[in-house]
Amino acid sequence: RLFREQSAEDPAGRPRERNGEPDETEGEPHLNAEENLEAAERLMPDDESASAEAWPNAAASRAYYAAYFAVADAAQQRGYPFTSEKNYYRHDTLPKDVVRWGILEEDLGDVLTWLRDLRSKADYWEDHVDREEATLALLRARELLRATTEKEEQL
Repeated sequence: RLFREQSAEDPAGRPRERNGEPDETEGEPHLNAEENLEAAERLMPDDESASAEAWPNAAASRAYYAAYFAVADAAQQRGYPFTSEKNYYRHDTLPKDVVRWGILEEDLGDVLTWLRDLRSKADYWEDHVDREEATLALLRARELLRATTEKEEQL
């Protein structure tokens, strides 16, 4: 698998925890996808008050990677080879590849492209991602995770 299986212990030998509870997600599909989505949600709290600090650039980036990992995991589960000689799915071609492979419908491939482009804006452009764009990125990433999970359940 493309994505590492995490041991039940961290590198120091302590039991892994998630939100103060033992982490029982070891070996589950979408582990990295869900972790990135959770990080994005923490970076963009629902509360728009002045006391709620938001990080829309970081949230948009994590939302893209949540979607990327979910889609790449689905491709790997179906046996599709990596599209890079460095053992990963190329970001520039993955949206069209997964549509061609039947993993996503074309409209969801467009969503993945939009998320990828928003991540580029967040990470590299002078013009930053605003709260509205980051919130939409979270919604769209959740949509892609749901779609890939439903497809896996149908297999």
